[in-house]
Amino acid sequence: MQADSGTLTDSTLTIQKPHSHVLAFSDRPYRTCYHMKSTEFLKTFNAIFKGHPPNGALIAENIKGKDPVAIELKNPIRKRRKWVFEVHSIKNQNALKKQSALKNVILFIDDGCHYPSNCSNNPCNRENC
Repeated sequence: MQADSGTLTDSTLTIQKPHSHVLAFSDRPYRTCYHMKSTEFLKTFNAIFKGHPPNGALIAENIKGKDPVAIELKNPIRKRRKWVFEVHSIKNQNALKKQSALKNVILFIDDGCHYPSNCSNNPCNRENC
């Protein structure tokens, strides 16, 4: 997921005007890959991760220490052209200690789907995404 800007606090990640599509892909052995509309991804987030909040790696300018920040993502909501995630630090990282304005945001979210790509029950296998 990408955006030009965002905000990170100790409990929330706000992504401003996310790009229109996200790239979804899976690990071996399935190695599926496709683009999904960002709005569709947000709508299906809870179905995709089924009560097991995903980990994410946040990369952006203005993060203290400039290293990617490992976070757990929960309860995304859309507020106009903003996405707001509840976040928890995976390790006690200083980047989450105070508010940071972010530029050039890239968010990698770990795999939520463990289905073969041709499985009809796969919530990630979306036609016309």
